[in-house]
Amino acid sequence: MTTDPVVAIIFGLAVGLLERFYFLWADVRQYPTYPHNRIIHIFLGLIASLVGALAVPAILTKNFIAGVFLVAGAQQFHQVRMIERDMLQSLDKAEIVPRGPAYVEAIAMGFEARNYMVLAAALVTSFSTSLWGWEVGLTIGLWSIVLTRYVLRAQKIESVARVERVPLEATPEGLQAGPIRLKLPEGTALDPQCVRALRLTARRPQDRLVLSSPAQIQALVYEVASSSGVLSPDLEIARPQAKYDHSTGSLYITYVPADPDFDDAEDAARHTLVLEVAGHRRRMARRRLARARGAPR
Repeated sequence: MTTDPVVAIIFGLAVGLLERFYFLWADVRQYPTYPHNRIIHIFLGLIASLVGALAVPAILTKNFIAGVFLVAGAQQFHQVRMIERDMLQSLDKAEIVPRGPAYVEAIAMGFEARNYMVLAAALVTSFSTSLWGWEVGLTIGLWSIVLTRYVLRAQKIESVARVERVPLEATPEGLQAGPIRLKLPEGTALDPQCVRALRLTARRPQDRLVLSSPAQIQALVYEVASSSGVLSPDLEIARPQAKYDHSTGSLYITYVPADPDFDDAEDAARHTLVLEVAGHRRRMARRRLARARGAPR
Protein backbone atom coordinates (compact mmCIF):
# COMPACT_ATOMS: atom_id res chain seq x y z
CA MET A 1 0.00 0.00 0.00
CA THR A 2 1.30 3.45 -0.93
CA THR A 3 -1.39 5.41 0.92
CA ASP A 4 -2.51 5.49 4.52
CA PRO A 5 -5.53 3.13 4.87
CA VAL A 6 -7.45 5.84 6.70
CA VAL A 7 -7.11 8.15 3.67
CA ALA A 8 -8.33 5.39 1.35
CA ILE A 9 -11.32 4.73 3.60
CA ILE A 10 -12.23 8.43 3.78
CA PHE A 11 -12.11 8.90 0.00
CA GLY A 12 -14.05 5.69 -0.63
CA LEU A 13 -16.69 6.76 1.88
CA ALA A 14 -16.95 10.23 0.35
CA VAL A 15 -17.37 8.97 -3.24
CA GLY A 16 -19.94 6.39 -2.16
CA LEU A 17 -22.03 9.02 -0.39
CA LEU A 18 -21.70 11.37 -3.34
CA GLU A 19 -23.06 8.66 -5.63
CA ARG A 20 -25.99 8.07 -3.28
CA PHE A 21 -26.81 11.78 -3.31
CA TYR A 22 -26.69 11.64 -7.11
CA PHE A 23 -29.27 8.84 -7.12
CA LEU A 24 -31.58 10.87 -4.90
CA TRP A 25 -31.30 13.85 -7.22
CA ALA A 26 -31.58 11.91 -10.50
CA ASP A 27 -34.55 9.66 -9.74
CA VAL A 28 -37.06 11.57 -7.65
CA ARG A 29 -40.13 9.52 -8.57
CA GLN A 30 -38.50 6.19 -7.71
CA TYR A 31 -36.93 7.44 -4.51
CA PRO A 32 -38.96 10.28 -2.98
CA THR A 33 -37.04 13.05 -1.26
CA TYR A 34 -39.41 13.54 1.65
CA PRO A 35 -37.44 14.10 4.89
CA HIS A 36 -37.87 10.64 6.38
CA ASN A 37 -37.14 8.82 3.13
CA ARG A 38 -34.13 11.01 2.50
CA ILE A 39 -32.68 10.07 5.88
CA ILE A 40 -33.24 6.35 5.19
CA HIS A 41 -31.58 6.50 1.77
CA ILE A 42 -28.59 8.48 3.01
CA PHE A 43 -28.08 6.14 5.96
CA LEU A 44 -28.21 3.07 3.69
CA GLY A 45 -25.76 4.80 1.36
CA LEU A 46 -23.47 5.41 4.34
CA ILE A 47 -23.55 1.70 5.23
CA ALA A 48 -22.86 0.63 1.64
CA SER A 49 -20.03 3.15 1.30
CA LEU A 50 -18.48 2.09 4.58
CA VAL A 51 -18.56 -1.61 3.66
CA GLY A 52 -16.94 -0.93 0.28
CA ALA A 53 -14.37 1.52 1.63
CA LEU A 54 -13.26 -0.76 4.50
CA ALA A 55 -13.02 -3.97 2.49
CA VAL A 56 -9.99 -3.18 0.30
CA PRO A 57 -7.63 -1.70 2.94
CA ALA A 58 -8.49 -4.59 5.25
CA ILE A 59 -7.73 -7.21 2.60
CA LEU A 60 -4.52 -5.45 1.51
CA THR A 61 -3.35 -5.60 5.13
CA LYS A 62 -4.15 -9.36 5.07
CA ASN A 63 -7.22 -9.00 7.26
CA PHE A 64 -9.21 -11.43 5.14
CA ILE A 65 -12.16 -11.50 7.48
CA ALA A 66 -13.18 -8.24 5.80
CA GLY A 67 -14.62 -10.34 2.98
CA VAL A 68 -17.36 -11.32 5.40
CA PHE A 69 -18.50 -7.68 5.46
CA LEU A 70 -19.12 -7.76 1.70
CA VAL A 71 -21.24 -10.89 1.96
CA ALA A 72 -23.15 -9.53 4.96
CA GLY A 73 -23.71 -6.23 3.16
CA ALA A 74 -25.09 -7.98 0.07
CA GLN A 75 -27.48 -10.02 2.20
CA GLN A 76 -28.59 -6.90 4.07
CA PHE A 77 -29.32 -5.00 0.84
CA HIS A 78 -31.36 -7.92 -0.48
CA GLN A 79 -33.36 -7.85 2.75
CA VAL A 80 -33.91 -4.11 2.32
CA ARG A 81 -35.25 -4.81 -1.18
CA MET A 82 -37.84 -7.17 0.31
CA ILE A 83 -38.81 -4.55 2.88
CA GLU A 84 -39.17 -1.91 0.15
CA ARG A 85 -41.35 -4.27 -1.87
CA ASP A 86 -43.60 -5.02 1.10
CA MET A 87 -43.94 -1.32 1.89
CA LEU A 88 -44.93 -0.41 -1.67
CA GLN A 89 -47.41 -3.26 -1.83
CA SER A 90 -49.00 -1.98 1.38
CA LEU A 91 -49.18 1.55 -0.04
CA ASP A 92 -50.78 0.19 -3.21
CA LYS A 93 -53.81 -0.92 -1.20
CA ALA A 94 -54.49 2.71 -0.26
CA GLU A 95 -54.00 4.10 -3.78
CA ILE A 96 -56.94 4.89 -6.05
CA VAL A 97 -54.81 3.65 -8.94
CA PRO A 98 -52.19 1.09 -7.79
CA ARG A 99 -48.74 0.71 -9.29
CA GLY A 100 -49.14 -2.99 -9.93
CA PRO A 101 -46.83 -5.88 -8.89
CA ALA A 102 -44.43 -5.49 -11.82
CA TYR A 103 -43.87 -1.77 -11.17
CA VAL A 104 -43.40 -2.40 -7.44
CA GLU A 105 -40.83 -5.11 -8.19
CA ALA A 106 -38.99 -2.81 -10.60
CA ILE A 107 -38.73 -0.11 -7.94
CA ALA A 108 -37.54 -2.57 -5.28
CA MET A 109 -35.00 -4.07 -7.69
CA GLY A 110 -33.67 -0.61 -8.55
CA PHE A 111 -33.43 0.20 -4.85
CA GLU A 112 -31.19 -2.84 -4.28
CA ALA A 113 -29.09 -2.23 -7.40
CA ARG A 114 -28.32 1.34 -6.37
CA ASN A 115 -26.96 0.17 -3.02
CA TYR A 116 -24.66 -2.25 -4.84
CA MET A 117 -23.45 0.52 -7.14
CA VAL A 118 -22.68 2.73 -4.14
CA LEU A 119 -20.72 -0.13 -2.58
CA ALA A 120 -18.84 -0.72 -5.84
CA ALA A 121 -17.96 2.98 -6.23
CA ALA A 122 -16.58 3.12 -2.67
CA LEU A 123 -14.66 -0.12 -3.20
CA VAL A 124 -13.06 1.02 -6.48
CA THR A 125 -12.13 4.40 -5.01
CA SER A 126 -10.64 2.85 -1.89
CA PHE A 127 -8.69 0.30 -3.95
CA SER A 128 -7.22 2.83 -6.38
CA THR A 129 -6.40 5.27 -3.56
CA SER A 130 -4.59 2.53 -1.64
CA LEU A 131 -2.42 1.61 -4.64
CA TRP A 132 -1.86 4.87 -6.50
CA GLY A 133 -2.64 7.75 -4.17
CA TRP A 134 -5.62 9.95 -3.47
CA GLU A 135 -5.40 11.91 -6.74
CA VAL A 136 -5.85 8.79 -8.87
CA GLY A 137 -8.38 7.35 -6.44
CA LEU A 138 -10.55 10.47 -6.51
CA THR A 139 -10.39 10.64 -10.31
CA ILE A 140 -11.40 7.01 -10.71
CA GLY A 141 -14.14 7.43 -8.11
CA LEU A 142 -15.67 10.41 -9.90
CA TRP A 143 -15.51 8.56 -13.22
CA SER A 144 -17.30 5.63 -11.61
CA ILE A 145 -20.19 7.98 -10.76
CA VAL A 146 -20.34 9.16 -14.37
CA LEU A 147 -20.25 5.54 -15.56
CA THR A 148 -23.10 4.66 -13.21
CA ARG A 149 -25.34 7.10 -15.05
CA TYR A 150 -25.04 4.93 -18.17
CA VAL A 151 -24.97 1.52 -16.47
CA LEU A 152 -28.25 2.11 -14.63
CA ARG A 153 -29.86 4.25 -17.30
CA ALA A 154 -33.47 3.15 -17.56
CA GLN A 155 -35.39 3.17 -20.82
CA LYS A 156 -38.46 5.38 -20.88
CA ILE A 157 -41.70 5.21 -22.79
CA GLU A 158 -40.76 8.16 -25.00
CA SER A 159 -38.05 5.98 -26.57
CA VAL A 160 -40.57 3.36 -27.73
CA ALA A 161 -43.73 5.41 -28.33
CA ARG A 162 -44.93 8.82 -29.39
CA VAL A 163 -47.14 10.41 -26.74
CA GLU A 164 -49.71 12.99 -27.80
CA ARG A 165 -52.93 14.46 -26.49
CA VAL A 166 -55.94 13.75 -28.69
CA PRO A 167 -59.48 15.19 -28.59
CA LEU A 168 -62.40 13.05 -27.54
CA GLU A 169 -65.25 12.55 -29.99
CA ALA A 170 -68.83 13.14 -28.86
CA THR A 171 -71.15 10.26 -29.77
CA PRO A 172 -74.76 9.46 -28.84
CA GLU A 173 -73.42 6.96 -26.29
CA GLY A 174 -71.06 9.50 -24.70
CA LEU A 175 -67.41 10.28 -25.34
CA GLN A 176 -65.00 8.16 -27.36
CA ALA A 177 -61.22 8.06 -27.66
CA GLY A 178 -60.09 5.23 -29.90
CA PRO A 179 -61.51 1.99 -28.44
CA ILE A 180 -62.48 3.67 -25.13
CA ARG A 181 -66.12 4.69 -24.76
CA LEU A 182 -67.12 6.81 -21.79
CA LYS A 183 -70.74 7.21 -20.81
CA LEU A 184 -71.53 10.29 -18.75
CA PRO A 185 -73.87 9.33 -15.90
CA GLU A 186 -77.16 11.17 -15.71
CA GLY A 187 -77.23 14.13 -13.37
CA THR A 188 -73.46 14.50 -13.26
CA ALA A 189 -72.00 17.98 -13.17
CA LEU A 190 -68.85 16.86 -14.96
CA ASP A 191 -68.02 19.03 -17.94
CA PRO A 192 -67.12 16.82 -20.94
CA GLN A 193 -64.43 19.38 -21.82
CA CYS A 194 -62.59 18.34 -18.64
CA VAL A 195 -62.08 14.78 -19.89
CA ARG A 196 -58.65 14.34 -21.51
CA ALA A 197 -57.17 11.58 -23.63
CA LEU A 198 -53.63 10.50 -24.50
CA ARG A 199 -52.58 8.33 -27.42
CA LEU A 200 -49.33 6.37 -27.33
CA THR A 201 -48.24 5.13 -30.75
CA ALA A 202 -45.45 2.56 -31.12
CA ARG A 203 -42.40 3.85 -32.97
CA ARG A 204 -41.48 0.39 -34.34
CA PRO A 205 -43.49 -2.81 -34.81
CA GLN A 206 -41.73 -4.56 -31.91
CA ASP A 207 -42.54 -1.63 -29.62
CA ARG A 208 -46.17 -2.71 -29.70
CA LEU A 209 -45.21 -5.49 -27.30
CA VAL A 210 -44.40 -2.83 -24.68
CA LEU A 211 -47.63 -0.88 -25.12
CA SER A 212 -49.74 -4.05 -25.04
CA SER A 213 -48.18 -5.36 -21.82
CA PRO A 214 -50.77 -5.27 -18.98
CA ALA A 215 -48.04 -4.49 -16.44
CA GLN A 216 -46.76 -1.57 -18.53
CA ILE A 217 -50.29 -0.24 -19.03
CA GLN A 218 -50.88 -0.33 -15.27
CA ALA A 219 -47.64 1.59 -14.65
CA LEU A 220 -48.65 4.22 -17.22
CA VAL A 221 -52.10 4.64 -15.71
CA TYR A 222 -50.55 5.03 -12.26
CA GLU A 223 -48.15 7.73 -13.45
CA VAL A 224 -50.95 9.60 -15.21
CA ALA A 225 -53.11 9.46 -12.08
CA SER A 226 -50.20 10.53 -9.85
CA SER A 227 -49.32 13.52 -12.01
CA SER A 228 -52.83 14.82 -12.77
CA GLY A 229 -54.78 13.55 -9.76
CA VAL A 230 -58.24 12.04 -9.77
CA LEU A 231 -61.17 14.43 -9.82
CA SER A 232 -63.51 12.17 -7.84
CA PRO A 233 -62.79 8.59 -6.76
CA ASP A 234 -66.56 7.91 -6.63
CA LEU A 235 -67.09 8.91 -10.27
CA GLU A 236 -66.06 6.00 -12.47
CA ILE A 237 -65.55 8.14 -15.55
CA ALA A 238 -63.04 10.27 -13.66
CA ARG A 239 -60.75 7.32 -13.01
CA PRO A 240 -57.96 6.93 -15.59
CA GLN A 241 -58.82 4.22 -18.10
CA ALA A 242 -56.59 2.58 -20.67
CA LYS A 243 -57.17 0.28 -23.62
CA TYR A 244 -54.86 -1.04 -26.31
CA ASP A 245 -56.04 -0.84 -29.91
CA HIS A 246 -54.73 -3.96 -31.65
CA SER A 247 -55.69 -2.71 -35.10
CA THR A 248 -53.49 0.40 -34.93
CA GLY A 249 -50.97 -0.61 -32.25
CA SER A 250 -51.84 2.45 -30.17
CA LEU A 251 -52.62 2.72 -26.47
CA TYR A 252 -55.32 5.19 -25.37
CA ILE A 253 -55.59 6.59 -21.85
CA THR A 254 -58.46 8.78 -20.65
CA TYR A 255 -58.41 10.76 -17.42
CA VAL A 256 -59.93 13.78 -15.69
CA PRO A 257 -57.28 15.97 -14.02
CA ALA A 258 -58.10 17.21 -10.54
CA ASP A 259 -56.83 20.65 -11.55
CA PRO A 260 -57.29 21.44 -15.27
CA ASP A 261 -54.75 24.25 -15.03
CA PHE A 262 -52.06 21.86 -13.82
CA ASP A 263 -52.07 18.86 -16.13
CA ASP A 264 -48.72 17.10 -16.36
CA ALA A 265 -50.01 13.71 -17.50
CA GLU A 266 -48.49 13.90 -20.98
CA ASP A 267 -45.00 14.49 -19.60
CA ALA A 268 -45.49 11.82 -16.92
CA ALA A 269 -46.42 9.25 -19.57
CA ARG A 270 -43.32 10.07 -21.61
CA HIS A 271 -41.04 9.55 -18.61
CA THR A 272 -42.62 6.35 -17.33
CA LEU A 273 -40.06 3.58 -17.10
CA VAL A 274 -40.22 0.65 -19.50
CA LEU A 275 -40.69 -2.30 -17.16
CA GLU A 276 -38.45 -5.33 -17.39
CA VAL A 277 -41.34 -7.67 -18.13
CA ALA A 278 -42.37 -5.52 -21.12
CA GLY A 279 -38.83 -4.73 -22.27
CA HIS A 280 -37.93 -8.44 -22.27
CA ARG A 281 -40.75 -9.20 -24.69
CA ARG A 282 -39.52 -6.42 -26.96
CA ARG A 283 -35.89 -7.62 -26.84
CA MET A 284 -36.91 -11.17 -27.71
CA ALA A 285 -38.94 -9.88 -30.67
CA ARG A 286 -35.95 -7.86 -31.91
CA ARG A 287 -33.71 -10.92 -31.68
CA ARG A 288 -36.18 -13.06 -33.60
CA LEU A 289 -36.46 -10.34 -36.24
CA ALA A 290 -32.66 -10.06 -36.52
CA ARG A 291 -32.31 -13.84 -36.90
CA ALA A 292 -35.04 -13.90 -39.52
CA ARG A 293 -33.32 -11.18 -41.55
CA GLY A 294 -29.98 -12.94 -41.28
CA ALA A 295 -31.35 -16.36 -42.19
CA PRO A 296 -30.31 -17.73 -45.59
CA ARG A 297 -32.98 -17.68 -48.28
